[in-house]
Amino acid sequence: MEQTPKNLHERNDHVLDIPNDGQLGSNVESRNSQEPVIQLTPSGGSSHGSFISSFCFWVYIRLVFNISQIVASVAVLAVSRNEKPQAPLSTWIVGYAAGCAACIPILFQHCFLPYPTLSRLLENFKWVLKAYFFVWFIVGNVWLFGGYSFSGASNLHRLCIMFLVFSYLEFTMPFILCVVLACCCGDFGLTRGAPSECIDSLPTYTFKLQKDGSGSIKKINSEVKGEAEAAGAEKDRAILGDDAVCCICLTSYADNDVLKELPCSHVFHKSCVDKWLKMKALCPLCKCTILLKK
Repeated sequence: MEQTPKNLHERNDHVLDIPNDGQLGSNVESRNSQEPVIQLTPSGGSSHGSFISSFCFWVYIRLVFNISQIVASVAVLAVSRNEKPQAPLSTWIVGYAAGCAACIPILFQHCFLPYPTLSRLLENFKWVLKAYFFVWFIVGNVWLFGGYSFSGASNLHRLCIMFLVFSYLEFTMPFILCVVLACCCGDFGLTRGAPSECIDSLPTYTFKLQKDGSGSIKKINSEVKGEAEAAGAEKDRAILGDDAVCCICLTSYADNDVLKELPCSHVFHKSCVDKWLKMKALCPLCKCTILLKK
């Protein structure tokens, strides 16, 4: 009895329907056409490329700067062959130019990274050059400012001064940057604006103008509107005529002007000092902060 395909599948679990080659290829093609194509791109490629370009630009700048110093040294030495200063300035210029020439391989140190031995030797050579320039900088100062006469050696003298200025900037620039960053970071906490609660908690006063140009301030009652004075309030405080000026807007106080007093006892127009304190929590006169005061 011939079995139908349906019964055959029911009785034998190991029977598989294998499509022919044409059906298999069409299934694979249809499945591949439905699956999304994923293209992998290196993350941060643009930033990495910009870093490489910036690094190469800096290397080229240093290379041009070093070659310019070497060319200037050769030119001045050739022009100033007849100059006879007491100090051996020509020797110092030759030593400085030799150091500039020795620094050129240091600029391309990244090219020696695949060679660990050469890279390590170049790193040690870099520290030797730094020590050499420091010693040569001291020697140049001694020869240039040691009381020697430079009459008739103007070209050598000017070139030595220029090279010493470059060396001074190179040695002191890291220290200057550290000092600037320390000052900025140390003052950062005081230059931020004060919160509104702190500004509103400062006492306010009304100004009363006197006939002699001076004035007095009276504390405003926070509970009663207008110019009513609460019982037991502070007495009027006199202000001299020269001090009756807001140093923020540079306007003299007028009668019934509303003023605000800071913890350092300096007084300003309320509207002026409120805007100032939102930007900087410092007194405009003495730079005393209001954030440390309760």
